[in-house]
Amino acid sequence: MTNNGLEQTLERLRDEQADDEAQLATLQRRVLSRQKAIEGLEGLVELARAPVAANATEGTPEPVEEPPSPSSQDEDRPRSAEAIRRVLVETKRPWTARAMTAELLRRGWAPKSSSPEDAVRTALNRARKAPDNGITRLPDGSYIYREEDDDFSMFNPGTE
Repeated sequence: MTNNGLEQTLERLRDEQADDEAQLATLQRRVLSRQKAIEGLEGLVELARAPVAANATEGTPEPVEEPPSPSSQDEDRPRSAEAIRRVLVETKRPWTARAMTAELLRRGWAPKSSSPEDAVRTALNRARKAPDNGITRLPDGSYIYREEDDDFSMFNPGTE
């Protein structure tokens, strides 16, 4: 094979490699997009499976508040642990980090992070460890707010 033949082969292989790399980049973007869609849908499924908070006096579901308008969102929105505490106190039901992230997104209170679910998980753990806050982690990994006299043994099987 001559030098000219080798150079042509080298150029052809470089072109093929460039085409392969472009196809790989497209597939990587597609995989990432599907992964994000799956994570979002998993959060929605988890929310759909969660029991509806009931009004204790009437036995009817509590009305869902609309999220704040975008104009007042940054000024009025609670941050991190306070947002989580509000959701836990208002709903009085267990929340996983994924479901809490979806709820905070719905309310416009999600943390500004490249990984909101990780930020929420960290904030849940910190809030739980804060003294006298009433937040408890259940054996299934979810979190709940309880007052001193609350009996939440229904969420913690085997306790009386």
